[in-house]
Amino acid sequence: MNLIRTIFSIFHPKLYIIKNKEGKVTSVVGSSNLTAGGLSKNIELNIVLKGIETESEILQLINFYLKMRLQETVFEPSCEYIEGYKKIYKTVLTHHEKAFIKEETKAEIKKLQEVEEMLPGTRPTLRRLVIDAAKELPKTRDGYVHLQDIYEYGKNELKKHGVDFTGVVNIDANIRRAIYGDLVGWKGKYNRYYFERKSSYSGLFRLTDAGMNFKGR
Repeated sequence: MNLIRTIFSIFHPKLYIIKNKEGKVTSVVGSSNLTAGGLSKNIELNIVLKGIETESEILQLINFYLKMRLQETVFEPSCEYIEGYKKIYKTVLTHHEKAFIKEETKAEIKKLQEVEEMLPGTRPTLRRLVIDAAKELPKTRDGYVHLQDIYEYGKNELKKHGVDFTGVVNIDANIRRAIYGDLVGWKGKYNRYYFERKSSYSGLFRLTDAGMNFKGR
């Protein structure tokens, strides 16, 4: 099982793909999730498609699944993560919106986010790739790496993981945002100050001590 955490939009559809040894596929697309409500109590709507994996409709669903599975926010939940999530979920059921202003709940959510970052995913995040690039690529005498080299490193690693750039207007811009999101001197709510640049427009970046000690996917 994989979970998808989205930042800018909610991933809401439910897709189940079951394949037997003979290559026959059953796909379920709809609103039901794997909960008591979704399976037995709620009013739900689903479509069931049966066929072989080379049929057009089945193939489209498989391709959609593979595309989503390669998102960097996909991760495999551990028992610790699931138990932490269940605790927060029960608190929200009891206190509703008020749960999110409780200091205890805030601390539990922060802890859960920290656990999530350490969980394995289906591919490394752009943050992980940029940090690896800054560690592994050739450097200037004072330890900086050229931005263009980081671009090439990131794209090559993404291709190794099967990431398709089709529909991405500028993959370099996405890699650059991963740097600036954690850049010293750059304003941002989630800035962790993993990178510093030599000067404006220099195109040279290196890791801070925090970046060198980064752990996670």
